[in-house]
Amino acid sequence: MAYEVRGSMIVFLVLVITASFTPYMRTAVFLFLTAYSVYADTDVLANIPFFTGALLADLSLIADNTPVLPSWNLECCRRRVGGIKVHWPILVFFVGLFLGSYPPNSHEMRWWSEALFRIGESFFPSDCMRFP
Repeated sequence: MAYEVRGSMIVFLVLVITASFTPYMRTAVFLFLTAYSVYADTDVLANIPFFTGALLADLSLIADNTPVLPSWNLECCRRRVGGIKVHWPILVFFVGLFLGSYPPNSHEMRWWSEALFRIGESFFPSDCMRFP
């Protein structure tokens, strides 16, 4: 419970501080805070999920407020880009659900956790692994 309280308070304070910023600058601040949390080697549950969630929420707000190709008159392209704006949160949800399904023990028992293990090994070789 301490992680949730601390993370939500930090995100709340950052939102209060950046309330008068433009959405792009607020997104840049959350991107910086997420990158710093990864770089500073903090606990994985402490700040990274909260900053990433706020970053995705801010990106969703920016995507909703930007016009859909105002200079183009092609209706088919407008519908495609509009569909991407509507359906990308669902795709991000399923990717996050897939990544979050990695078990703490016995990753070799299911195909998805074995696939996640192989993907993790390709990004993080065994000599530089920090996370279990």
